[in-house]
Amino acid sequence: MIYFQLGMALAILLYLAMFDNKMLRIEWPKVGAFVGFMVFITCLRIALAQFVQDAYGPQDPIDYGLNSWTLALVFWEDLFFGGSCYLIANFIKSKWFAVPLLIAVSIWFGSGHLYQGYLVAAFACVYPYFISRRFALTSGFGTVMCCHIIYDYFSVYLNKFLPYFL
Repeated sequence: MIYFQLGMALAILLYLAMFDNKMLRIEWPKVGAFVGFMVFITCLRIALAQFVQDAYGPQDPIDYGLNSWTLALVFWEDLFFGGSCYLIANFIKSKWFAVPLLIAVSIWFGSGHLYQGYLVAAFACVYPYFISRRFALTSGFGTVMCCHIIYDYFSVYLNKFLPYFL
């Protein structure tokens, strides 16, 4: 299944590169603003974890994602899931066909995050259409991909090193 998703992500990338290349742009000032936001959120998460140690996720450092190259692969998530939502919303005119497809893509994306828990998976369901596609329309998928990679790095390494802050 992963090969299908990677193949489709590359097909969407090629389509966007040939016919809608403004969607692949990267707006560096927005990426910089996002990094500032992530620094603030990370400090807030550390401060909150000081007060709710038992309620804050796993107590042992998490090892997933510590191969840095795997974190860089999130580009295909945005291309496959967000790009699919973009293409469905823009090219399928029948809402009776488009809406179920958008819901299916969103649930598919959310189910891929079940290993993080049901709440995360439920929130992940809104990502492809309401976040990835929406921000790509104003800032480009390149910006969304950069911010997504930065978010994953912040989250994974915070989970890895948070026990040392507590």
